[in-house]
Amino acid sequence: MDGVAGYILSVVVIPALLAGFLGGIALCTPLRRRAWAVELAVGCALAVAFLASFTNELGWNAVLRQVAAIEGDDAPFERWHRLGLAAALLPLVACLATAARAWLGKGGAWVADFALMALCALVSAVFVEFPRANLASQLGLAGLLVAGFAAWRLAGGAILWISWGAFGIVAALAGLGGFASLAVMCGAVSVGALILAVVSAIGGRLVRDAAPLESAGAPLLSCAVMLALCARCGDAYDQSETPDWLWWLVPLVPGFALVFAKQAARAPSVAASSFWRTLGAAIAGIAILATAVALDARGAEDDAAGESDPYADMYGG
Repeated sequence: MDGVAGYILSVVVIPALLAGFLGGIALCTPLRRRAWAVELAVGCALAVAFLASFTNELGWNAVLRQVAAIEGDDAPFERWHRLGLAAALLPLVACLATAARAWLGKGGAWVADFALMALCALVSAVFVEFPRANLASQLGLAGLLVAGFAAWRLAGGAILWISWGAFGIVAALAGLGGFASLAVMCGAVSVGALILAVVSAIGGRLVRDAAPLESAGAPLLSCAVMLALCARCGDAYDQSETPDWLWWLVPLVPGFALVFAKQAARAPSVAASSFWRTLGAAIAGIAILATAVALDARGAEDDAAGESDPYADMYGG
């Protein structure tokens, strides 16, 4: 097999298919009648897609060395590898969220979501650091996770369709910024979300009395945490002309599902409602991506013209 094709198969296709298989266990079987099973399966599947891509790219040692010294391991310790550890821990968070929501019941399920989101934000702010980290940036990271959590709650039943686009945007921005590894990992989550969205739609038609998939519990926490951390990581290592504020807007993209909230509320079916919610997020995402591409192209033109060279005037350039 060609080297490039084999690489894409290993770090994008296989992790995405694995996510689709894990999610499909609950989305297309009699378990679809159980809301807790749907939430747990989807929340774990999205995290596993990133983790499988991460370990296929860098190996399990990249995760293990975050928590313990490995004999004979002389590879460099890189801060962004904490993303792999976060993805490995998210299935545990998904289990906790599912159990807590079941225990508290419908009336208190949101309390479990908010409490675990606050915990994830605190742990991320303390332990997930990128280059040039300081108190302000870490507080900003915690705030970004909480803001992303609020934005994702508006995604409703379109959470997987919006995940497809949102992680695809981070993948594209990371590729633009020269961060190929992050690009393929987010690409794996994006493709995995697309597979899960299709499987969920099929399961919703095939399984009688199917439980709906909503932006709550495990899926909400997995999406909010991973998207915020990946966006912050991409921003920290970005080599393009994409400004910081544009990166920080990406975790808020799901909140633009609110743009067509009236149309979604009046939609005659779940599919139609998901379409309107996805459309609002898609418009925002395309605008962010188009702005990043335009700014990068303008920066390249400036570089070619010598405008960014501080010594250009010195030598008559």
